[in-house]
Amino acid sequence: MKGKKSIIASLILAISIIIGTTAYAANLGTLSYWYSNGSDIARWSSPPTTWSLDSNGFESSDFLHYVNHARGQWRDAGISINSTTDYNESNFTIRGGTYDIMHNYEPSVTTTITGTSLLSLYEEGTWTYGSNSKRGLTVDNVRCYIIYQPGGTSPTEAKYEKTVTHEMGHGLGWCNHSTSSSDVMYGSSSSVNTLTSRDKNHLTQIY
Repeated sequence: MKGKKSIIASLILAISIIIGTTAYAANLGTLSYWYSNGSDIARWSSPPTTWSLDSNGFESSDFLHYVNHARGQWRDAGISINSTTDYNESNFTIRGGTYDIMHNYEPSVTTTITGTSLLSLYEEGTWTYGSNSKRGLTVDNVRCYIIYQPGGTSPTEAKYEKTVTHEMGHGLGWCNHSTSSSDVMYGSSSSVNTLTSRDKNHLTQIY
């Protein structure tokens, strides 16, 4: 029986993972790329349906732009993503707003991060990369939170685009972070808002 897991993925240097004891289910195949500083990778069994809402802080049109940018980046990479305006039809929610509001939605949100993603996962099996085994997971549900930073600390448009694209990458299965600082999936804030070949190849190879 497959065990359900949860992952909290934040735009910081560490990710907290709650790990169960369920044995790996199957050998899933061979990977050609590995750019993560961890040993997990995940995917959806069918295209996720995203829903987004800016609760406070962001201009609605700006936040929608950041979400559309992120979705477009991953779609262009080759991953199918649906969208809806009905919360009840979604399994991948993206909320944006001030720290206080996001913290009320999700207590794991702290003042030291610009975004965080909570994933519900099942163990699927193991992938082989060279002589190493990588744990394969299936994503079941995702909640992303993007933190609005007001006043003089407010990031540029490119930095918000990077944060949403980064968190969406986690939600699509990019576990942990890239080892290259020039990648969107690197674990710190930057203005890198366009997926690199490393960002894309690492994840799309299992879709």
